[in-house]
Amino acid sequence: MFAQKTISGVVSDAGEPLPGVSIIVKGTSIGGTTDFDGLYSINNLNPKDVLIFSYLGYKTLELTIGNRTTLNVSMENDAQQLDDVVVIGYGSASKSDLTASVTSVSAKDFDKQPLSRAEDALLGRTSGVQVIKNSGAPGADIKVRVRGLNSINGNNDPLLVVDGVIGGNLSSINTNDIKTFDILKDASATAIYGSRAANGVILITTKQGQVGPAKIDVNYFTSISTVPQTLDLVTPQQFADIVNTGISNPDDHISVFGDGVDYQDIYFQSAISNNLQLSASGKTGKTSFFVSGNYIDQEGIVFNSDYKRFSLRSNLKADLTDKLTVGLNLYGSREKSFNLISGGTSSDERGGITSIVTFNPTLPLRDEDGNFTKSSVYGSLLVNPYAVRHERFGDLIDNRFSANLNLSYDFNDNLNFTILGGGSVSGKSSEVYQGIPAGSNDQQSPTASFSSRNFSSYQISNILNWSKEFGEHSVKATGVYEIQELENRNRGFNAADYSIGGIRDGFNFAELAEAQSISADYNSSTLQSYLGRVQYDYNKRLYVTGAIRVDETSRFRKGNRTGGYFLQDL
Repeated sequence: MFAQKTISGVVSDAGEPLPGVSIIVKGTSIGGTTDFDGLYSINNLNPKDVLIFSYLGYKTLELTIGNRTTLNVSMENDAQQLDDVVVIGYGSASKSDLTASVTSVSAKDFDKQPLSRAEDALLGRTSGVQVIKNSGAPGADIKVRVRGLNSINGNNDPLLVVDGVIGGNLSSINTNDIKTFDILKDASATAIYGSRAANGVILITTKQGQVGPAKIDVNYFTSISTVPQTLDLVTPQQFADIVNTGISNPDDHISVFGDGVDYQDIYFQSAISNNLQLSASGKTGKTSFFVSGNYIDQEGIVFNSDYKRFSLRSNLKADLTDKLTVGLNLYGSREKSFNLISGGTSSDERGGITSIVTFNPTLPLRDEDGNFTKSSVYGSLLVNPYAVRHERFGDLIDNRFSANLNLSYDFNDNLNFTILGGGSVSGKSSEVYQGIPAGSNDQQSPTASFSSRNFSSYQISNILNWSKEFGEHSVKATGVYEIQELENRNRGFNAADYSIGGIRDGFNFAELAEAQSISADYNSSTLQSYLGRVQYDYNKRLYVTGAIRVDETSRFRKGNRTGGYFLQDL
């Protein structure tokens, strides 16, 4: 056993502090970044931990903590890394040629970690990018923010682009499928992708088969999650003594039934997580393939909750001729969360934790007839949180399928034309039945709710890339015409005052409820875009980038449907 310690220090280059250096504990997702003065501090470490320091254009360092509490690091330039190619939207460029702010994370940075979510691969590895977990529930949303918040009430999620297709959801992607993340963080993102990129852009490139014989990889991870420490609360007898001090009539004093109830003990559990990843890849002749599958099964540390995800991917690529290449990527996933949210109140997304530490522990969990003790006039005035969770059946199901077909033709060494056709469909449904509704009314009848969202997106991108070197001068030009159609359908109902209770799939029997309401919504839109970009390089010393994008959307009335975005970088 090692005592937990805190280590801090300064990261610099030739004595000058380096802000934004990524620091992560090897084999974990624990880490952080240096501040403006190059300072960092990381808690809860032991002497055997290894810190990984990484920064764009510098060699990655791995240092063991040992007995040190202060660790100052001097980074060295890495010329080879600056020649690495990154995706910048409708094309690629060497890191050394970039004028925009782009951060890259490759599979080699996280392939040895037992990650179940793609968002975790970004944690602590990308300066200016925040990965925020608001809940420890399995399958809960993880927020990714690029350069902070841009809106108080609006959507702050960055735009996601997977293999050139706009849209998607990070939570549904198998981390084992990802080759690289490339994150556009500054104003250049809007010049390339329009107003949708106001919160930054995350470009994901998935893996392809490599030259050589077929290779099969199998990875299996398992872990156990527990509540490390519960709150030190009064015992049931102490609770009764405190209440009785305020009651003058001894006949009205409360007493403890049996040993009372430790709600923290029965509410929390040790949760087991399993993550199985399979993949096969290779390239034979002119055809390459990458096929993968993933199964995740996570229990929640709050009882009666879990999360499951299945996914399959097939990436095929073939060189039909020396000039023509065709690729087909298919991906499908299914996520199912059980009792992802529920709490002591109808809006408490913390799973009722506030209520379990304040509910009267002197009462029996159930009465003589086997019914739950729902409420008490002492302690929390909310309905028994254990009963609420026990009688809640809530399924959140998200099915997704995406496909993209791309054809790439090289007219010569300088000119290439690519056409990409992509589409995705998703169906998300929430099915909830509350036998004992949360809140403060213990007489409320069972309720049920159902909602579904069916979303589809289709995209066609025509991309022309030209490049030419003239002695010490290098010029790259990109032209894009793109059209995207979106369609969204929402349906739902709410039901209350059920005539009977105890129905596992109560949302399927809404006709038994006296109060019913139905909702429906439909919307669609079309976006037509034009993009032109020119990149100039003089002798690897002067870099100039200019771009213009024009979007025409059906969301606005005629005459006001067009907007332009411009970029000049030096």
